Amino acid sequence: MKRAALLLAFTIMVSGPLAPSAEAPIEPRTGAGRPARELATPATESAAFEAGWLEPRGINIVDLVGLVPDPYLEGAILSYTPGYGIITYRSGSRLGNTVTVETTVFPRYFETSTWSGSLFGCLGQPARIDQWGSVAPATTVRLYHQGRDVTSEVNGYSYVPAGRHLPVRNPRESESQNRYRYVHYGEGSPLPTSFTPDGALRVPANMGCELIISHRNYEELTAVFTAQVAQAISVEVLGTQEFPFQSYTGVGY
Repeated sequence: MKRAALLLAFTIMVSGPLAPSAEAPIEPRTGAGRPARELATPATESAAFEAGWLEPRGINIVDLVGLVPDPYLEGAILSYTPGYGIITYRSGSRLGNTVTVETTVFPRYFETSTWSGSLFGCLGQPARIDQWGSVAPATTVRLYHQGRDVTSEVNGYSYVPAGRHLPVRNPRESESQNRYRYVHYGEGSPLPTSFTPDGALRVPANMGCELIISHRNYEELTAVFTAQVAQAISVEVLGTQEFPFQSYTGVGY
């Protein structure tokens, strides 16, 4: 199998000090009647500030859209989580600080004796085992199945919050427990969804999330994400290289 490697040069554009957190200004209610946003500043964030270190994090797709030509990005895997499917890049645009990313979603269908549903992620990539995380800003998203808007069918989610925090487990613990290395809000008890007045789903700033559509088995969806984000880098395309590599498709996870 042959694959192409894209060679890019990056310049980081710093306009001021980084904010300690980039949480979305949304406040869905929890079952206890408490705003979920109260949970959005974990104790590990202040610990990270005092410790003065953070794990490396990958550049997110919202930082590349409009700077890297679409033909180089088409088909790229944007996020993947075992049991929650894959999201791949289809197209994108940048107009001022408005970034739009159109993706193809391949959900995973899960079924028990009492529940079934489609599970899938978003633009953030969670850090699991020895994998780097990638932080996505707050977005709104619309979901389509064969041209039909199914956004309103999302009835729960969980997410790893953005911001400066330290991991809560090491790679070995992450692998043995099959859990992310960072705090995961809504794990085991999904959070309620929040929508804009025109029906788009609100997704908070995150380093990975898991969206839930109960009692539906979708093999493929189109997801259109919209974010307000200032340009943080400049990109120069230096060239491409093609090379063969061995691949294996076997028993799935």
